[in-house]
Amino acid sequence: MREQHMAVVENFFLKYLNVDSIFDTIRRADYIFLFYVEELQKKSGQDEGVYLSDLAQALNMTIPQASRTARALQDQDLILWKTSSDKSRTYVQLTSNAIELMNYEEARMEEFYDAIVDNIDASELEGMLATMKKIAAIIDKKNKESRS
Repeated sequence: MREQHMAVVENFFLKYLNVDSIFDTIRRADYIFLFYVEELQKKSGQDEGVYLSDLAQALNMTIPQASRTARALQDQDLILWKTSSDKSRTYVQLTSNAIELMNYEEARMEEFYDAIVDNIDASELEGMLATMKKIAAIIDKKNKESRS
C-alpha cells in the first residue's frame, strides 16, 4: 500500500504539479530570483537596487549561490550588477529586459489563473487550496527539521 501511495505522491510532484511548465521564457527559479529583486527594491524604496547579501538572505541562499545566479542572469541581460560607492557591498538591479520578461510571465500566470477559475467550481478550488496550504506547511516543517 505504501508503495502505491509513494507512486501517487511522486507522480503528483513530478507530473501533475509541474509549475515550471507555466513559465515560457525563463526558468521558474530565475523568475523567483528576479521577483525577489523587484520586491526587495520596492520595500527598500531605493532605486539603486538590492544588496546581494539581503537578497541571499530573503531567498534562503548563501551569498555564493546568489552570486552565481546573479552572474548567470547578468549574462542574459536581466540583471545589472554594481558595487557600492565605497566598494564594500555589491547590489543588483533589474534591467528593462527583466521587467519586460516579468510582465510577460505575470500576464501568462494570470491567463492560467483565469482558466483555472473558469473551469473549476469555487468550492472545489477552496478545498484544494486548503489542502495545498496544509501540504506546504508539512513540506516547510520537514525542510526545517532536515536543516536542523
